[in-house]
Amino acid sequence: MQPLIRALPLYHSIELVREPALGHLSWDLLIPACYLVAFGSIAMYVAVRRMTWAMLR
Repeated sequence: MQPLIRALPLYHSIELVREPALGHLSWDLLIPACYLVAFGSIAMYVAVRRMTWAMLR
């Protein structure tokens, strides 16, 4: 179950908030940040494609 949880965007968002709040700043925070940027970019691409398709229909 843990690999499934770690694949969710919410897990990475919590990592970005929790670690600095606990005083743990490191380069390891780039992994969740890059994951969220990639996930958000893919979600935006899919949303724009679906909206364009719906408007042209």
